[in-house]
Amino acid sequence: MESTHTSHNPQEAQRTQEGSVFSVYYNERPSSLLSILQTELELEPLLRVYLEQVRQRVSLDGLILHSKNQQIEVGNTNSSYRLTVEWTIDDDHQVKLAYVSSHPFNAQKHQQLDWLQRQLHFPLRNSLRFEAMSLRARTDHLTGLGNRAAFDDQAVRVVAQSRRSRHDVAVLLIDLNHFKQVNDKFGHLTGDRILQATAECLLDVTRDSDQAFRIGGDEYAVLLSHCSTRSCDLVIRRIQSKLAQSRTLKKLGVSASIGAAMWTPADNVESWLCRADQAMYDDKKHQHKTLSA
Repeated sequence: MESTHTSHNPQEAQRTQEGSVFSVYYNERPSSLLSILQTELELEPLLRVYLEQVRQRVSLDGLILHSKNQQIEVGNTNSSYRLTVEWTIDDDHQVKLAYVSSHPFNAQKHQQLDWLQRQLHFPLRNSLRFEAMSLRARTDHLTGLGNRAAFDDQAVRVVAQSRRSRHDVAVLLIDLNHFKQVNDKFGHLTGDRILQATAECLLDVTRDSDQAFRIGGDEYAVLLSHCSTRSCDLVIRRIQSKLAQSRTLKKLGVSASIGAAMWTPADNVESWLCRADQAMYDDKKHQHKTLSA
């Protein structure tokens, strides 16, 4: 452990110390725990296995991992006592791992966690490397948004979470109007700028808890979590307003058609997306009729 920070809510840190706090050998063979941890490559399952193994040895309620732009919680993370450990994985990759407990962290508990976390180091490093590779494979390199594979996976997860928590979620499908004509006339570099400008507009409007994707040539999707029908409509209006204000899109006469669908218990992922897709085409037809009139 490189540094520790123990806190008891609502009071803040009691101490922070650089270097290994305890180096006492814990009376167990490292290979047994390491072999168990190495069975998991994905990050959240690995943390769940680690928590399960820690609980067999130490009184602990939950874990919170902070790694770059993400936070993963496993177990019960609402207990009063926390021990936060910071250490470096893979040269410049800093992570924080908070141990959460209903009981104070005494000297013996520090010793045990120090030994246990040493066994986590290499499995966690491998998991973070695997996640980084997966992220690159699931990212649209032109816009920086998630790609179709990322959207398909995340849509399944969002629906599963909604079933468990009963929070409302919505999906937006967005299709650019007149993009093909502009791309054919002015070339792919101009087309790329349009796609990038659209992605920037989506990121500017959506919340951190929402997720935007480029799922096709000029097609985008947004997953809105904890979203009512009213707030969904508000997001659509904000997106349309932001796109209309974009100099790149406005100059080239590019607009967007947007369809939305709230998830219902009667839906599966396919029917949910079909309803949003139909709403998007209805919006496109409506805009075409308005222009024709």
